[in-house]
Amino acid sequence: MNFHALWNCALLALSLPLPAAVTLYPAGGGSNLRVPVIAPAPGGAKGKAVDFEGVRFTYELLPHFRAAETGELEFFVRDLPRRLEKAVLVLTGADGGKLELLVNPASTGRTFTLRSGKSKAVSAERPQIAKWRKYRLELLPGKAVFHAGGETVCVPLPPGFRPVRLAVYAAMVDELSYRSGGAELKLDWEQDYTARVEPAKHSGGVSAALHGFDSFAVSTDPAKRDCPTLQLANSTDAERAVTLEYSVKSELGKLDRSWKQQFRLAPGEEVIEAVKFPFPLTSDLYHLTLKTTGTDNGDGFRRHFLYAEPRGEKPGPGLFGLHDCDVNTFGFWPDALPLRYSHKYLRWGYVVGPAWLKDFDGGYGLDPDTPPAEWNWNEKLDWELASGREMYVCLQSTPLSDWQRERPYKKMRKLAWGWSGGFPKLDRYAEFVRAAGERYKGRIRLWEVENEPNASSHMPDKPGDYAQICRTVAAALKPLDRANVIFGISGTSTFVPWMGKVLAAGGCPALDAISWHTYTTPEQPDKAGLPDMLREARKVASKYNRFFNSETGILTAFRYRADEPIPPETVAEKVAARAAGFVSKNAWPGRVNDEYRASMSIVKNAAINFLAGTEAFIFFGWNPKWPAEPAKWQQNTPSFSLISATADGERTPSLATLAVGVLAMQFEGVVLNPAPVPAGSGGVNGGIFRKADGGEVALLWSQGPTGSVLLASPAPELELVSLYGEKSALKPVSSARGVNTFLLPLTDRPLYVHADRAGMRLEASPVDAVKVRELPDGKAAVTFTLLNRSDKAWNARIKAPSDRQFHITPAAASIEIAPKKRRNLTFQLEPAQQPQQPEFHLPFAVELPGGGDFRYSVKLANRPAVKIGRTPSQPLMLNRVEQAVVGRPPKLASLQEDYFWGGPDELSGEARLAYDDNALYLTVKVHDANLKAPEPWPGVAGSSLELFLDLRTPEQGLGGAHYGDGVCQFLIRPELPGVKAAIWSPQLPDAVRSGVAVTGKTQKDGYEVTVTLPWRAFGLRRVPESFGFDLGLNGAFPDQAKRKTQLMLFGTAQNFRSAAGFGRIHTQEK
Repeated sequence: MNFHALWNCALLALSLPLPAAVTLYPAGGGSNLRVPVIAPAPGGAKGKAVDFEGVRFTYELLPHFRAAETGELEFFVRDLPRRLEKAVLVLTGADGGKLELLVNPASTGRTFTLRSGKSKAVSAERPQIAKWRKYRLELLPGKAVFHAGGETVCVPLPPGFRPVRLAVYAAMVDELSYRSGGAELKLDWEQDYTARVEPAKHSGGVSAALHGFDSFAVSTDPAKRDCPTLQLANSTDAERAVTLEYSVKSELGKLDRSWKQQFRLAPGEEVIEAVKFPFPLTSDLYHLTLKTTGTDNGDGFRRHFLYAEPRGEKPGPGLFGLHDCDVNTFGFWPDALPLRYSHKYLRWGYVVGPAWLKDFDGGYGLDPDTPPAEWNWNEKLDWELASGREMYVCLQSTPLSDWQRERPYKKMRKLAWGWSGGFPKLDRYAEFVRAAGERYKGRIRLWEVENEPNASSHMPDKPGDYAQICRTVAAALKPLDRANVIFGISGTSTFVPWMGKVLAAGGCPALDAISWHTYTTPEQPDKAGLPDMLREARKVASKYNRFFNSETGILTAFRYRADEPIPPETVAEKVAARAAGFVSKNAWPGRVNDEYRASMSIVKNAAINFLAGTEAFIFFGWNPKWPAEPAKWQQNTPSFSLISATADGERTPSLATLAVGVLAMQFEGVVLNPAPVPAGSGGVNGGIFRKADGGEVALLWSQGPTGSVLLASPAPELELVSLYGEKSALKPVSSARGVNTFLLPLTDRPLYVHADRAGMRLEASPVDAVKVRELPDGKAAVTFTLLNRSDKAWNARIKAPSDRQFHITPAAASIEIAPKKRRNLTFQLEPAQQPQQPEFHLPFAVELPGGGDFRYSVKLANRPAVKIGRTPSQPLMLNRVEQAVVGRPPKLASLQEDYFWGGPDELSGEARLAYDDNALYLTVKVHDANLKAPEPWPGVAGSSLELFLDLRTPEQGLGGAHYGDGVCQFLIRPELPGVKAAIWSPQLPDAVRSGVAVTGKTQKDGYEVTVTLPWRAFGLRRVPESFGFDLGLNGAFPDQAKRKTQLMLFGTAQNFRSAAGFGRIHTQEK
């Protein structure tokens, strides 16, 4: 080739376009990282730096950066005070092999280690804390060389090692440049978290990415990090064609849409734009599939997300938050939802530690005199604080190192490094609390003392110890900042009696406010007696005016497929079969809810809490990594995750997740001053809440499957929003003097009712009262008391429902009621067949004077009933698998596991009842193959009985869930070798003095117990016609002092906190 030809070739080469730099957003290390979660701040090696710890961003190098075997990285490093080992920089090859640059733990000198597989080299160089220093790392065929402060260390590399992925500890690295194969990657944090890649000539590729879906809730604001966003990049030196084929399905709206986009990307061109949905997003669950053609980084994506439509109203103060629940994902927060509070733990044994690392003179834990700056502070807390959340911090004193423990407790856990539990050394714990207060002074004001201290794994029998810890926390935090608010109790389950003991033991002066957790799963909260319990809690804590629900979750069935919930009937079948994934082995949390019942439960729970006076409600379970192995959910214990999982290993929001999002949106404008007004109309639950813009929202649901309410409002029209965000309008049925009356049909699914002005109220129901009298043989009499509230006579008419399971007479009844007077109508019900359901709801219809049917749902309990007399009854048997409420094997079990009930030969019994004018008499004979006295006593970890009585009248709530006056639980210890028979009741602590007596004898294969229960011990002057009754047998493992089995005659393992499942005893008295 002559000179001119060579020159022309050179000119041609110079005229070819060079590939432009392309943007690499982090592919790992957090969620929705297109827009910074926390903006970089001044303080970098040359400009800005990442100023938050614990985050390692990962960048996928291919297809834009195609590394060769040789390469060079230059970067600045600073160390952080934290004493743990830190992975500063990691390069990963195509086969998963890694080259790592580490900073060693403070206990071994904080020097650098270069590691490749099993080979490592330690440098004498120590990076400086908070001071940047430049370093260089060379990659050569077969080895890597780290240059540090004039020293070099080297490790071998596998043959052909070419990095395809780069990870950096963001807060420790700045001004990074990686050059290899003619390409260069630069990372400097000046704008955001992106790296910029200048590809090699005649190299590069085309990539597609979807951003904004990682938190499962999306917005439509392109400036927000959770807006669905498409990124296309062409780093080649040629034009490239890309075709995108979208498909979207929605669950509620039954949307099924597909569309196509085509792009011709010029050399170096990059496209970043919001995903162009060809339809408006409305509140729903969506499932998106994107197929890509013409890209070099895969052929498509699947994304599952929810959209909760904002109302656009003036926001209130914010009522909701998310619980810690061990989330370790940076940026997990669903910014699309109006959530105010971030709950985080500060655990003494983790922060001044962690206890499982050897950092204390070669032993486990941390020297207590280590400066607080070097402690292992919770970086997840710091992320949320820097992200602008209002923090609610739960301080936990549980000792994990011996130096933290003043004295041991009986219940402690033995772990690899030592013991967990016991009472803390309060002087040392106070040092930790003060250090936390100083670190976060002025930035964190809401502090909680312990998490669920009344739970069995903590200090349920030591309210005095908890009161001491409360005083210690208050004494440490209050002098630092008088604005600090100390929340205490953090009670779960039936926490109210325990709370009373804490306050009486001196906890009261130390606390500014009360916190609680109101799990009711698997029961609906209104059916579980939650309103009554919270009223009781307010009464016991009457000195306080601030209340906070700092944790509540729901146990929800996961999914087989991402785009549809498991039908409720299938969930019920799986629960009945006690299938894994649907029922836990333990009594609590027990069975899952289907998605519809879970949605109802969490929304009702929040409403009941706000109506009881709580100022905030924290959702438990928003963890994008739960469950850890999503594809195995059918093999594992049910999870409280708010994000669902599928059998294919995908994660998706569920209807319960959507319900949480809709609740947050519908209540974004709610203010709690003035206080919300509880529903006062019969058959309806919920209340009316004021909004910041002067309007109101009612959140209402029927106490039965269906019902009605008359609603008055000055607004000419009301907006209805369903549990899942579907909208409709409601017109009035009448108007008078500026007040409009609306007939609102309800179901047991909560319904939002919005008015654009204040003044909404529930009109009194025409049904003044309904009384259900249970009769023998399953019969019942239902009496309606109707009140004519008008000035005219009312020819009232009630229509009975047509129901295959009951004969109801009459089918309809009419009666004339004078103005302002009441009259009764009674219907007789007789079962047409043996009822199978535990309860029935019959929708009667009352014809209103102005037209329209007012529906009222009458509940009938299908309660097991037994007649007894003055001579011992026929034996009541406890020997069936259906009665095994703890330790019951699944119906489909093919093996008898050792933790299953071993059948009647292992544990069974029979009971006989009799009474006279003085007392109720119970005799129980028990076959127990594993006789073992319960230890400790009182307790259920051994051979014992549990007796439950509900001696309320129907007017006092007989058969209701709430443990009010008249409901008693007794623990009964039989006479066994070395122990005498004993009886104990938390509701009747002086039972023995009141004449309650227990005698017994040990037999070869079990024991016999006789209990005498004087009527006068319960304040009764005569024999009741009927009362609630249940009996449970507890059996132990043969080789462990733990409860293995509980057989319950009628009810469930929840009998200890709900009286709704008791059977009914009918005496022969009238």
